[in-house]
Amino acid sequence: MATIYRCLRAFALGANGITKVVPAGKVVSSDDPLFKGRQDLLADKTKFEPLDTYIGRSLGGPEQTSAAPGEKRELSAPAEPKRAPRPRKQAAKNGEEGS
Repeated sequence: MATIYRCLRAFALGANGITKVVPAGKVVSSDDPLFKGRQDLLADKTKFEPLDTYIGRSLGGPEQTSAAPGEKRELSAPAEPKRAPRPRKQAAKNGEEGS
């Protein structure tokens, strides 16, 4: 079964006379033809990490929706209400000027 990896930093490698760039954040499979015979690249922890590791770290688990008994929760400040734009003053029409 193939393992899915996430690229940590961009790098380039040659394949069939063509230079291929693997950008940071790209998700690749261990059975990708580009990596056949290059399993050492996928094992390099400075270049790749298993996708499961990345997902577990980025999600951090489910969010707790309520406080446990006796537990205090931190609340974020309420958002500032949006205010309606002020109406613009209209210029005098027909040559009338205010005096």
